[in-house]
Amino acid sequence: MIRFILISAVILGSITFSFGQEKLKDWENQFVVGINKIDPHAFYIPFDTEEKALRDNPVTSDYYLSLNGKWAYNWAKNPSENPKDFYKEDFDISGWDEIEIPGNPEMQGFDFPIYVNHPFEFTSNPKPPQIPHDWNPVSSYKRNFIIPEDWIGKRVVIHFGAVKSAMYLWVNGKKIGYSQGSKTPSEWDITEFIESGENQLAVEVYRFSDGSYLEGQDFWRLSGIKRDVFLYATPQLYLEDFKIQAGLSNAYKDGEFDLKMTFKNNDKQRLDGKVEFSLTDPASNIEIGQSSLNISLNAGSENMENWNLHIPDVNKWSAEKPFLYNLLIKHFDNSGNLLQVIKEEVGFRSVEINNSQLLVNGEPVLVKGVNRHEHHPEYGHYIPKESMEEDIKLMKQLNINAVRTAHYPNDPYWYKLCNRYGLYVVNEANIESHGLGAAKQAQYSHDNHISDDPSWELAHMDRIERVYQRDKNYPSVIIWSLGNEAGDGVNFQKAYAYLKEVDNRPVQFEQANLKSHTDIFAPMYYSIELMKNYALQPNTYRPLIQCEYAHAMGNSLGNFQDYWDLIEEYDVLQGGFVWDWVDQAIYKKDNQGNTFFGYGGDFEPDSVRNDNNFCLNGIVTADRKLNPHAFELKKVYQNLAVEWLDQDNLTVEIYNKYFFKNLNEFSLSWEIQENGIVIESGNLNVDLDPREKKELKIPADFVKIAGKEYFLNFYIKQKDNQLWSEAGYEQASVQLDFPMDYHADRDFGIVEGVLELNETSSNIEVISTNFEMSISKQSGEIVSLKADGKEFIHSGFKPDFWRNPTDNDFGNGLQNRAALWRDAGQEKICDKVEIAENSNVRIVINVFNSIPKAKSKFNIKYTFTSDGHIQVDNAYLVAPHVKVPDMPRMGLQMVLQPGFTQVEWYGRGPHENYADRKSSAFVGLNETAVDSLFHNYVRPQENGYRTDTRLLKLSDQEGLGIMIIGLPEFSWNAQHYSSNSFSQKNKKEVRHIHEVEKSENIYLNIDLMQMGVGGDNSWRAQTHTEYLVRSQDQYYSFKIKVVKGEQRLEEFIKNEYKPVGYKPIDYRDPITNYYAR
Repeated sequence: MIRFILISAVILGSITFSFGQEKLKDWENQFVVGINKIDPHAFYIPFDTEEKALRDNPVTSDYYLSLNGKWAYNWAKNPSENPKDFYKEDFDISGWDEIEIPGNPEMQGFDFPIYVNHPFEFTSNPKPPQIPHDWNPVSSYKRNFIIPEDWIGKRVVIHFGAVKSAMYLWVNGKKIGYSQGSKTPSEWDITEFIESGENQLAVEVYRFSDGSYLEGQDFWRLSGIKRDVFLYATPQLYLEDFKIQAGLSNAYKDGEFDLKMTFKNNDKQRLDGKVEFSLTDPASNIEIGQSSLNISLNAGSENMENWNLHIPDVNKWSAEKPFLYNLLIKHFDNSGNLLQVIKEEVGFRSVEINNSQLLVNGEPVLVKGVNRHEHHPEYGHYIPKESMEEDIKLMKQLNINAVRTAHYPNDPYWYKLCNRYGLYVVNEANIESHGLGAAKQAQYSHDNHISDDPSWELAHMDRIERVYQRDKNYPSVIIWSLGNEAGDGVNFQKAYAYLKEVDNRPVQFEQANLKSHTDIFAPMYYSIELMKNYALQPNTYRPLIQCEYAHAMGNSLGNFQDYWDLIEEYDVLQGGFVWDWVDQAIYKKDNQGNTFFGYGGDFEPDSVRNDNNFCLNGIVTADRKLNPHAFELKKVYQNLAVEWLDQDNLTVEIYNKYFFKNLNEFSLSWEIQENGIVIESGNLNVDLDPREKKELKIPADFVKIAGKEYFLNFYIKQKDNQLWSEAGYEQASVQLDFPMDYHADRDFGIVEGVLELNETSSNIEVISTNFEMSISKQSGEIVSLKADGKEFIHSGFKPDFWRNPTDNDFGNGLQNRAALWRDAGQEKICDKVEIAENSNVRIVINVFNSIPKAKSKFNIKYTFTSDGHIQVDNAYLVAPHVKVPDMPRMGLQMVLQPGFTQVEWYGRGPHENYADRKSSAFVGLNETAVDSLFHNYVRPQENGYRTDTRLLKLSDQEGLGIMIIGLPEFSWNAQHYSSNSFSQKNKKEVRHIHEVEKSENIYLNIDLMQMGVGGDNSWRAQTHTEYLVRSQDQYYSFKIKVVKGEQRLEEFIKNEYKPVGYKPIDYRDPITNYYAR
């Protein structure tokens, strides 16, 4: 079947096709995918010594010549404007520019990047295979190179790792061939075209071709030479291809090694030689097996050879323990001279679907994955090796164990890293014709779709074959994917059949849904409810592994823990791949020369469609910094669970969620917190096999004190240095709480004779020994709070029901659905301010407010006590006769004067957290600066929130400030930005963080709660019901205390803090009465 496809490509490529009388161009002809290209084969680099091969650095090989670097370059708007004879050796290129290879022209000042999700960027009226002729930029490249003298007489191949969209190649003025398919290699044998000494290359690249109809992925549409370009030399009798099968037998204990090698004689005469091959354990340097064979081939002929090996008690490969053996293939001539050495790393593992589960080495592993686009903020689609290494280190640190190569084969170096570091790979073919329609989405014309058009079979199959042949030997590849949102039809049925014929790994295709040509049910953005529905069906025979879920756009990844609570409940649910790994932002400079992250609309002309910031969905930022939701992903994906068995006796059950690792490979420690302060800690030696549970007693001897809050924290850390981390890196953590015996008294102490109340015509003034506060009789708001002569308040508490919309909010229409709440707090009307109690130990002031837009009430009671506290009781009362939408938040906002920038809090942290995204944020003591609370999402939006907070202190450099004391808890935000600085009605109002107007003042929200951020998807899905703020009667309280001096929050907790619980609502209190006048 493979041979049929390749022969078909050559034959059909010579046929003339036409639209009317016009002859089709190669780049406008679905029957031409390449001309004169070398057949696809396993990727390898030949080395001249065994030592170099083992080090596996191609640039050290005498048989490798990099052509990366500066090339002469010319850009033309379309083919008609491209210089016709540029490939000729004497063509004058003195006026040409230079360009760096690998690299996208659009990233180097030529042409412009385009970001669109699924439409084709080159036409709004797709008619495959037709491509516009007036706008199809053409890049012309030239460079010289010198062939090493000892390469003369060898077979010389030129390798282009990836070129988009189509290319022609000339060597020394002679046309070599043509290629398309932008994410797999294009190779040509140029032996007959090179000369001793200096040679010249010419390359012509078309931005668009008929292949572009198969490359409509959700990413930046960039062209050019995107991966390494190099020459390599082999003997004339050479290894054409090889296939490794390294499986398991005897209940997954033993290894079965099978090596199939195809040798070919490229010479015009008979050649002889010898090949030795060996398999070595690199850890012990012990040779597991070795063999040799003599080769003798007539000119132009080829031959296949096999080597089989049985290995008892083999060291297995998995993402958790990625053990690799070294295969060396050494090639000698008939005189015994070493001609070349090829190294391949071999991992023994099995992959199968059995009993509706995906099994790796017999274990039903859970796929804790991410989708990864190849993206770099400076280089675009060229990814330096250092960036790939950074990616995989971060993934391993975040407990990610799988990656989907969305939506195309990645650079070969990435697979080597996945082999070595340990990641399961879903290897996806470079096929997405989303612009013509995608299955299970909007209705499209199936009859006119290329997925079901037999004339496009070759175009599809070529891409399937090339990804398989290049990557077939990588143990990390455990699943093949036929492509992304490409429609469905006969071409994918044939692609599936081909892969099942040549390989034994599972094949998945999201577009097939539950049809026969997918081994895995791989939906995208299935809700928790739909996943459970599938799990409960009686006739499931395929695991459900979402190819995309948890759309991490902007401030997102809410209810991620809920997904995994369900996944771990049902065997048939085995995880998924978060969308996606990295924000696809690109560096751009503002008018002052400052660099910021740009996205769709920042580079394209107004006449070219863009899809705004839909490319910003990363767990990490474009420059590989962690977005806040990365901490939640790490926590949910971790492989440790601990639950209480007996709190009184400090007995827990610990669960090792790894499938192949014993917990004795980690250091386990514990600590007891009392009101956020560690009072006891220790280490435990835990020997616990994979997937086993064990009872543990914590050897602590503390005594709980009534009225104090306690937590038990666990941490597992790496004992030794890993490829991705140093020894001591924290891989997982758990926090367990103890039942709380709250202090009953809310008045922390009454000292007589220290309060005084004064009234003026406009204000009510309360004077304490620690502070002076004024409340406006007209607005009911705090207009002044002073201590030591310093004013704290710019503006006092106002009800706040709104948040700056997140990307998910805009996607589900919250800005319209909940628009009532946007200015409702600002437009409140103060109905009455009354002094309800006045003594020298206690003063009570009630403020009655109306919220006209909702016909509701927001009443506040300020209770001043002589111990220096101000208790703030809040009652939100709904109108019985009006139905209003749920509110984004329920709380108060005040604006502090500049300077109160030092922040300490006792609550969840240290990173931002929300009602539906807080399992990773432990309760504890935290401190930072106000600026550090803020997270710079590329498109500015709600950020920096903290929940479940007991104490919050904001102070200046001298320690003067305010403390908020929860009764018992509150949520909060503090930042230098007002809501007016952010997009409110349309996400394009304020596009970048440098456009947000920063204030010296501090906007402080003290809330009952804010709705969760959601994250099922970013276009329709709303926040889950349990994380909403319902428009119903709501009550919450907190205290304010003025703090002076340098007393740290920890000292206050030790000496003064007494946690109190929720107080039953006193409905005799007038602020709780909606009908109070």
